[in-house]
Amino acid sequence: MSQSMQDDLFARLGPGGIQEIAGMIGTDTESAKSAVQASVCTIVGGMAHQAEHARGAQSLRSALDQHTDSDPFTNVTDMAGTDDGEKILTHLFGDRGTEQAAQGISQFMGINPRAVSRVMAAVAPMVMTVLAGRFAGGRGERGGGGMDTAAMAQDLDQERNNIGGGLRDLLRSTMGKIFGDTSGDRTREPGRSESGAIPMPGGRPIPKPPPRRPSSPDR
Repeated sequence: MSQSMQDDLFARLGPGGIQEIAGMIGTDTESAKSAVQASVCTIVGGMAHQAEHARGAQSLRSALDQHTDSDPFTNVTDMAGTDDGEKILTHLFGDRGTEQAAQGISQFMGINPRAVSRVMAAVAPMVMTVLAGRFAGGRGERGGGGMDTAAMAQDLDQERNNIGGGLRDLLRSTMGKIFGDTSGDRTREPGRSESGAIPMPGGRPIPKPPPRRPSSPDR
């Protein structure tokens, strides 16, 4: 059985990456890990929402090719200072929706929303890279040929459905606030919601990640 995206992400991030994030937001490693978990679930939920509709799914699928060779897992603090993650979040949720997502995680965890925003910005390129990695060489259960758009949407939907416990409640609440739709209706492509989020606007793909930075000597 294949690992979840969250498991893949934590395996690549490693204890050193969690320590970097903890130092970046001024908290302990357990709180930092929880913030990363909540951020991953929220971002995966946003991607799954985009992938429910043809235009959003195609834009997301195209963007993955730009993240196949990126490495946001080294020098995490430096990566958090770039605008790559912020742009990904804006395309997924809109400006206001990104703020709402950070507020939701902040209230869920008791962490300052500005700190949550930094974690989300660091994590967003990681999620893109992990998802892109599933496509690059093809996963065994996909026959080794990589995923098409429909398979990507199915994979993201499965990831979202596997989110459980309090994180599932957080995701439902956050998606409802951002997209204004908790009915589960997947037949209607949403327009711009009150939050300002739209499904991967055509002609505005997720930006290319910044060049890979060399690893630090101690990583």
